[in-house]
Amino acid sequence: MQQFAKHRSDNNLLFTGIIIILPFLLFWRWVFKGEVLFWGTSLFQFWPWHYLVKTALLNGEWPLWNPLLGNGTPLLANLQSAVFYPPNLLYLLLPVEHALTLSVILHLVLAGTLMYLYARHLGLLPFAATIAALSYMFSGYLVGRTQFVTMINAAAWFPLLLFLSDKIATRQAGINILWLALVLAVQLLAGHAQLWFYGLCLIGAYTFFRSWQTTKKTYHPSHNASRIAFFINPIWKSGLAVGLSLLLSAVQILPTAEFVSQSPRSGGAERIFALTYSFWPWRLITLLAPNFFGHPAQANYWGYATYWEDHAYIGVLPFILALVAIWQYYKPFLWRLRRPLPNQPKIQNPNPIPSTRLTQTPGNIEQSKIQNPKSKIQNQVVPFFAALIPVSLVLAMGWNTPIYLWVFDTVPGFNSFQAPARLLIWYTIAVSVLAGIGAQSFEINTKNRPNWRRLLAACVALTAAGFIAESFVAGRDFTFLTATRSAGILLILSITLLLIRPNKDKQHLHPQNADHGLALSNQMQSNGNPGFIKESLWQGVVIIFVCVDLLLAAFPIIPTLPAKIFTQSVAGAERLSPKSEHYRFFVNDRFSYTTLYNQYFNFKTFGPSDINYWQGLKETLVPNFGVYAKLPSANNSDPLVVKRRQQLTEQLKRADTTLQARLLSMMNVAYFVNSDNSQSWPLIYNTESITIQRVPDALPRAYFAPRAYDAQDNAEAIARLTAPDFDPRRETVIMGSETDLPSLDVEDATPSKVWPVTVNEQGINRLKLTVNAPSAGYVVLTDTFYPGWQATVDGQASDILQANLAFRAVAVKAGRHEINFNYRPLSFTFGLWTSIVTCLIMVVMVRYL
Repeated sequence: MQQFAKHRSDNNLLFTGIIIILPFLLFWRWVFKGEVLFWGTSLFQFWPWHYLVKTALLNGEWPLWNPLLGNGTPLLANLQSAVFYPPNLLYLLLPVEHALTLSVILHLVLAGTLMYLYARHLGLLPFAATIAALSYMFSGYLVGRTQFVTMINAAAWFPLLLFLSDKIATRQAGINILWLALVLAVQLLAGHAQLWFYGLCLIGAYTFFRSWQTTKKTYHPSHNASRIAFFINPIWKSGLAVGLSLLLSAVQILPTAEFVSQSPRSGGAERIFALTYSFWPWRLITLLAPNFFGHPAQANYWGYATYWEDHAYIGVLPFILALVAIWQYYKPFLWRLRRPLPNQPKIQNPNPIPSTRLTQTPGNIEQSKIQNPKSKIQNQVVPFFAALIPVSLVLAMGWNTPIYLWVFDTVPGFNSFQAPARLLIWYTIAVSVLAGIGAQSFEINTKNRPNWRRLLAACVALTAAGFIAESFVAGRDFTFLTATRSAGILLILSITLLLIRPNKDKQHLHPQNADHGLALSNQMQSNGNPGFIKESLWQGVVIIFVCVDLLLAAFPIIPTLPAKIFTQSVAGAERLSPKSEHYRFFVNDRFSYTTLYNQYFNFKTFGPSDINYWQGLKETLVPNFGVYAKLPSANNSDPLVVKRRQQLTEQLKRADTTLQARLLSMMNVAYFVNSDNSQSWPLIYNTESITIQRVPDALPRAYFAPRAYDAQDNAEAIARLTAPDFDPRRETVIMGSETDLPSLDVEDATPSKVWPVTVNEQGINRLKLTVNAPSAGYVVLTDTFYPGWQATVDGQASDILQANLAFRAVAVKAGRHEINFNYRPLSFTFGLWTSIVTCLIMVVMVRYL
């Protein structure tokens, strides 16, 4: 037994070592050349967010507010900033750009390791568990989304969720409730609510299925009440785990929930927006031929939408092994459905399966488990994952089928998220697990060998047709022909590997050894059995083949650049000089969209690997590149924005030049960035790609207005702000005030001039102003109005009024005053204490579970 245990440990170390090393091989350019991820959201979203979080934490402040984007916006409440995700402590130790890349690597390692753990829990041997792990960690779903760091982070935890759910469903130790709660909380803190929600749906269905299986085994007609209790038990335990996870992560989800309530998504995502990036049905072909419609790394992608949103390639051999697992499970049922033809003898099932009902004799129970392959846990989960594949594919198609539209309108939660194609995570998990099961259960023998040979001949014919077709269209780029040829070659190699697997019938296997996993291998090795040597060699070749297939598919979809792309200064920023004047800049929305998605992040190509080319993108200052130069911007490309401020900026799209100047001035915008100088404003900077013009008469960040207009709703406020006679220097529009507003009549108002307010001190969550008011009136601060901000005037608490639709104001009397703004959101304070108390309660619960 000691020799067996040592051998089993050595095998686990070997295979987990492979899983740990391979992601670093995939990112060899980072390991050996220091090149980092940069493409897409890594450059214009995740780096700015993590940089601001890191800066705040190192300064000893909570990163609650982001003063540089959108006239100020919540930072911690942005779920994707992932402030409390434990692995993100890495960002405090390394430069942000390197931490982003290393985080992706480590989470790929985590995804593979946890899938290996779950596969071993299902009873798979190390070889089969490694196939499942490799299929998942290098799947198209994960490696195709390396620019979406939070998705990689959240996806890595799915196998552990299944592992713990399985333990709960089969009535194992109650401590697993706390573990499941902890993992769910960590996954939510990873920063991607959509995948967390899909994870809840997955483990809910999985727990239901596994508890039904467990209940079915112990069912007795006289024990209906106990059967119901046994069935309900895992369900309420899972519900308890979900509840605890929400309480444990309250420090994050309460501020996020508050932010959502203040955003345009408060009523759910807009239908067309939410259904964007639905899985294109033609991309089913790419499950085996991923480059059928081209590849952005080769600048020839011509498929619908993006390459990576529909990317679900799992490897050719793992795909075949998954089908093997499904076929072997359902083959006995198909045999039972066959009926003998008239006047012909009845066909006997060549692989009879004994009854699955267990007797009460312990010896018979064990013998039944040996004889019946479906008594093994890995075979018990086959029907669940087999059913999950079509469910995932159909729902991922989004608006391409009426089924998802019904789910979107009916099932709570689904209407809150964009991109139904992300439901391919279920497909990825299902095929990975089934691939491991198929790798372990596959046998080649005299009965099935002819069928595999016929399939091999068909693949050879398909590949030959691809080569012939390419010869006729030489000089043209027909991606579907190249992809078909490549898929054909991989199919030929995969089937050949299956055909040459050592025949288990000749290895003198004893059925009792099959349930002991590596004990069989240990016995063969100790006896010098040549069958073991052949099997080990075959397994090694299969693992290498799967690795090469998946890594070759993954390498091109992970573009990198030298790390200095994140640290090079922005030349145009020096012309804006906002630090001394406290003015913001604004980038034309059309120019911003064209620059990002038509030029640099064109989904048809990744673009050149030229650092100067990508530096040109930073020079455009489109959101959120102002953070690189620490420049305050009125733009914001975050997924959540404050609704009222968005309504104000929407007015710019239909305003004439005069109204645009007034609205921008009210937003504290002194610099307007565009592709040309179409406005008749002073030009202060001009290159081939951008122009920067000065907005006339821009209002300072804080100023005094002597008169107020009381608006009852947003529509009235917008009407007044866009009225021709509105002058923000003399008047501010106040909304939602429950007290009488001090105001001046028009004829008594002071002349139209700017009464500036001095900004004495500013930080991430605080601001100190002084004003010498000529009369009673309002100090208007052009920072976003948002719950949680508190104000004092001369040390006395003062109400913050909603001014000019989106900003803040406080009422003051004539004379000199000191005004302090501090951001202390109750949602964060209450959430922090809730998380702390829940953590303490869970520690106490450990003693009783």
